[in-house]
Amino acid sequence: MSNFDQSIFTLKFFVSGGLSVANGVEFTPIPVNADLVRIDAYAGTAPTGTNVLTVRVNKNGTGIQTFSFVAAAQKAVVTLAYPVTSGTTGIDDSQPNLTAPSGNTGFNYILPEFPGLVTLGSFIPGDNVSVDVTVVGGTIAGSNLSALLTFVKK
Repeated sequence: MSNFDQSIFTLKFFVSGGLSVANGVEFTPIPVNADLVRIDAYAGTAPTGTNVLTVRVNKNGTGIQTFSFVAAAQKAVVTLAYPVTSGTTGIDDSQPNLTAPSGNTGFNYILPEFPGLVTLGSFIPGDNVSVDVTVVGGTIAGSNLSALLTFVKK
């Protein structure tokens, strides 16, 4: 369980066993004003085959970030915040097994105490955050998906 009294807090989502395409596999209400600033995802068994494992994070049932694991990759990290020079991928360069999230216009890792922060999504009390599995691996679907969402309280 998260400590919502902290200025930075995390929520963990876990989908046990073999993965299949499903909407709203996990959801949690957000009780404070907060910005989503980072997503760390891990598959216990990596997806393989022609398809890749694709995960969508939702705010009140509407997708705000979609990202994919590269085939045979077990980890994906989305870290966005400050505009950087055009032509960059916006992907944490230390995590090569991630494709660019939808709507990415070129961002890099965050330092929330600075102005001009661009977030992955803003939430107010009563909003729900949920996770969907939208595509699974073609040969091996992948299994035991964990997603850790990091928020900065406003």
